[in-house]
Amino acid sequence: MVCGSEFRQNALPNTYDGNWAVFPFLGTNKVLAGDLTYGLLVLDAGGVGNPLRNRISDFDGDGKTDISEVSNFGDDTWAIQRSSDGNYNYYGWGVPTDKLVNGDFDGDGKADVAVWRGANGTWYLNQSSAGYRFVQWGVDGDVPVTGDYDADGKTDIAVWRPSTGVWYIIQSTLGIRTQQWGVAGDRPFAGDYDGDGKDDIVVWRQSNGGWYIIQSSSSIPVQIGWGQQADKPLVADFNGDGRADLTVFRPSTNTWYIFNPFTGLYRTYVFGEMGDIPVPGDYDGDGSDDIAVFRPINRTWYRLNSSDSAYINLFFWGSGGSSPKPLPNSAQPE
Repeated sequence: MVCGSEFRQNALPNTYDGNWAVFPFLGTNKVLAGDLTYGLLVLDAGGVGNPLRNRISDFDGDGKTDISEVSNFGDDTWAIQRSSDGNYNYYGWGVPTDKLVNGDFDGDGKADVAVWRGANGTWYLNQSSAGYRFVQWGVDGDVPVTGDYDADGKTDIAVWRPSTGVWYIIQSTLGIRTQQWGVAGDRPFAGDYDGDGKDDIVVWRQSNGGWYIIQSSSSIPVQIGWGQQADKPLVADFNGDGRADLTVFRPSTNTWYIFNPFTGLYRTYVFGEMGDIPVPGDYDGDGSDDIAVFRPINRTWYRLNSSDSAYINLFFWGSGGSSPKPLPNSAQPE
């Protein structure tokens, strides 16, 4: 069951005191539960059968983002440190000009090794359960914008065409979808900003710092100014409420600016050094994304755990190749 509170999605309340009374009269999917210690709670069972979401770059399916990078040995070599046991996996997959598009394409709860090759518009997927899959979708100059647009637990293949601002999406359950949204120069990406389990179509316009969002739960577009030129927009949910926060990283000051439009609250953090690459993800597995950066000059990852505010730094040699590119790239729009 899913608690009706907006901050307790996808989990039962943790205040159980052994004294529950349940009154199923609020509708088909809702019940009123009385805990004699903590009072009344409205529980929503409507999402009980929904597929679990795969965390950003969680290659072993343990609910934690894995430390991982891709570096150049002529071809691209993926190096992944599994958070479940600390062991490493290596994959030769892709070439340096490919775009990294790892996601859970087969819906098994594990991120897949995947690239998109603009030269021929082909997606090369090395799926953890379903094996190899190659799909031609998009043309040279498009921008890959993967996401779960139909909330079936599978990453959908999608591209955005800057020349027309049109999104071309192969929804794994609901079929092909096209949507015009954005103009040339925008940064397109997908994130669930309304908390309905479906990724929304989003562009960030660096000329004015504007976020333009088509929420899947509403036909009314959302426009919010947050950020400025040279900022890097990021996709992350830092408070674990099931909705992505409006987030930008400012390289000039190494400052993170995080805004929750539902509460009107914002936070800022200075974390990182010049040349760092922001890589937010849920590394501690508490359901909230952590602030993290990758430092290419020494191949070290630095983060602040959201669960206990612990400062963690980890040297990761990876495959040892040149030009290391950190994952999770899905948090860093093209």
